[in-house]
Amino acid sequence: MAGLWLDVAMVIALLLCLGLVFVLQRSELAPADTEMELESEPATGLFSRCLFPARLIRQAGIMPRNLVWLYWPSKLALALLLPLAWQEWNSQWSHWGVLLVIGTGGFFAVDLWLLRRRGQRRTRVLYALAFFVDLLRAYLASGSPLSQAFEYAARFGFKGDHPLAREATLVCAELNAGQSLRVALRAMQVRTGVQELRRLAAILEVGTQVGAPILQTLEQQSRVLREKQRVQASQLLNRKSMEMLFPLGLVGLPMFLLLVIFPAGVQLYDAVQILKQLV
Repeated sequence: MAGLWLDVAMVIALLLCLGLVFVLQRSELAPADTEMELESEPATGLFSRCLFPARLIRQAGIMPRNLVWLYWPSKLALALLLPLAWQEWNSQWSHWGVLLVIGTGGFFAVDLWLLRRRGQRRTRVLYALAFFVDLLRAYLASGSPLSQAFEYAARFGFKGDHPLAREATLVCAELNAGQSLRVALRAMQVRTGVQELRRLAAILEVGTQVGAPILQTLEQQSRVLREKQRVQASQLLNRKSMEMLFPLGLVGLPMFLLLVIFPAGVQLYDAVQILKQLV
């Protein structure tokens, strides 16, 4: 009976961990979160960098305060429950090395999930950045100020749940709150982790300070971003093509042996037998 209760508790704990991951996977920054972020200071020091990766969590699209009390309990729960689940499912005593590897994988599973989510979010921001720059250029050309151009590009150019739209909305809120353009744009680059935003921030900062032609510079930046997207798409296509060679080889090689090599081998064997009879 004690073993049954242990199994039930373990299954419930695993379901809770999986439910937590599912909820966070479908969650995205809400407008209320961006408003609260204006009043919060980014965490610094050893705790934020090692014990609690607040920047990684924020770049993954989750407010760090939502994971303060869930980060370490989830890591420890997965590190303990996954080896126990493997032990129960295997129904035999496993080697300590296998249990250690499974526990280590469970301990770092949350971090790997955050890294994957951050990569996906960066990709969405990077692929939409050229279109966002074109929208900025169009609204600036129509006479809108920079903060209003950011707001219109975020509101009418993307869906409400797009990460670039939410970050641009936060930039508008920071500008309306009296924050300087340089600080707001660099903070946007830190929140997303997209390096191309640093160049965009430098362009807009120089344009507002020295009166440089921002529209022409933004047009050139849009061309650079589109060319970079084209190169990345070409590299991705080439990598996928190389990855497809292995399964195609596994499927095509047996068919080649069956349809080409085997009949040729049979004919060669028959020819050799005929030669033996003639000799």
